[in-house]
Amino acid sequence: MKARTLFVNATFWTGDRLNPWAEALLVEEGIIVAVGEKAQLESQSSGAKTVDLQGKLVVPGLHDSHIHLVNIGRMMEWVRLNETKSRKELVSRLRAYAEANPEATIILGRGFLQDNFDDQEMPTRHDLDQVATDKPVVVVRACGHISVANSYLLEMAGVGQGYVSERGFVDLDENGFPLGILREGAMAVASAHYPKETREDLHRYIKNAAKSALELGLTSVQTNDVGSTGREGWDMVFGAFQDYLEEDEVGLRINHQLLFNSVESLVDFHDWRQNTYRRDNDQRMSLGPVKLMCDGSLGGRTAHMLEPYADDASTLGIEIIDQQKKNEVLSLAHVLGYQMSGHAIGDGAIEGMLNAFETVLKATPKKDARPRIIHAQLTNQEQLLRTQRLGVVIDAQPGFVGTDLHIVEKRIGTKRAKTSYAWKTLNDLGVVLAGGSDAPVEPHNPWIGIGCAVTRQDPEGYPAGGWFPEQKLTLEQALYMYTYGSAFACFQEKEKGRLMRGMLADFIVLDRNIFEIEPEEIQETKTLATYISGVQVYAK
Repeated sequence: MKARTLFVNATFWTGDRLNPWAEALLVEEGIIVAVGEKAQLESQSSGAKTVDLQGKLVVPGLHDSHIHLVNIGRMMEWVRLNETKSRKELVSRLRAYAEANPEATIILGRGFLQDNFDDQEMPTRHDLDQVATDKPVVVVRACGHISVANSYLLEMAGVGQGYVSERGFVDLDENGFPLGILREGAMAVASAHYPKETREDLHRYIKNAAKSALELGLTSVQTNDVGSTGREGWDMVFGAFQDYLEEDEVGLRINHQLLFNSVESLVDFHDWRQNTYRRDNDQRMSLGPVKLMCDGSLGGRTAHMLEPYADDASTLGIEIIDQQKKNEVLSLAHVLGYQMSGHAIGDGAIEGMLNAFETVLKATPKKDARPRIIHAQLTNQEQLLRTQRLGVVIDAQPGFVGTDLHIVEKRIGTKRAKTSYAWKTLNDLGVVLAGGSDAPVEPHNPWIGIGCAVTRQDPEGYPAGGWFPEQKLTLEQALYMYTYGSAFACFQEKEKGRLMRGMLADFIVLDRNIFEIEPEEIQETKTLATYISGVQVYAK
């Protein structure tokens, strides 16, 4: 007889719109075979092991639709600059690390937001020179689209007066000398001097990040750790993930998003995949969409806009890939059988993605293609309607609202802000929303995102009543984003995201009934236990 486990003494929110609540769950060989009333399930579970869940609330395992797992693990070993309130504090944290680790050959930090500084000014090489003048010092803005390097690194890299980057932008002072601020592609000036990483390093990052994800209630992630690194890089990153999977029979489920901005890199990867990669239909690890990188970030004013920024009329942001290349790469991806997606934050980038989807699907129609826009933050009304008409799935990061609400209207004005981060409008239009964090840009704690989707407030509860409160989601709608919505986004909604017969037995036990607390308390929710395939992989 196959091993069965009956989970009882809990309130189960199933995510099934027809039968949202249950008293018990019966699992066989990692699959849910029955959901319903306790007495009914007990009558059909003779010989089953019984697990008492202590009267807690149970929900489907949460699913982050856009995350950077390797980078989360990597950042655990860098200097944490989140919540720094000034350039002085940033320098102080870096100095403390340098003094505690004199053997370090480079000092790396990430997580600052200059908009939170007392003077709201970007740090420069002059600030970082206060940390060290005899070794490289680099800090990366929270968004991951801007870095700052000290004078030592700039000199190493040959970045001097009048320097012009072939990719991205290097900020210069009034005399043409570099300030150390490197935007978008120019960040490679600094990253080229980072320590060379091994497969073992990547494995460690993945293992540590996955452990943290499971503790937070994530059972599945769609991670963007694959890009145009070439075959040696693909061998290393997929090998590191393979090492993680082989450590434990049960663990975090992984779907890979594939970042390629050129036809050549996609062709090379597809050939490598056909000859090397053999896990396309694995429930533990699978391949997801081809992703374009279309623009930068709002905070760095590199998100590509249709009209100039309200607080800097000299710029529309950065268009990283032009319309013709968008069309070419996505057309090839579509023909090769990959789902289409792209990072697009500004309305200019979003317009380009919608145009590309429309062009590709008109030339090569495909039923249920599910093209995706990752972020889709700064939208106009017509773009919201086009999103619905084209069947686009939106990978939203509601946690961005809690950070960005302090700067959005300053950056783009109230008129454009009013139709931005428009999750409720999209939901009402029938657009499928997938929930994610984009960690380490924002914390990978899914309850922060779920809470922000419901309250439209920052962690301190500002503003009262919420920012553009007409865009608030209900708790159920927010949960659907991080369960069914994320599964739907990667064509996995028939196997995960709901507690229903035939689904994977991935679920979490919570420390509180989130349906009975104040919305502002949702972000404080903790996971007591995480189950994957009915096996407990974490217990608090």
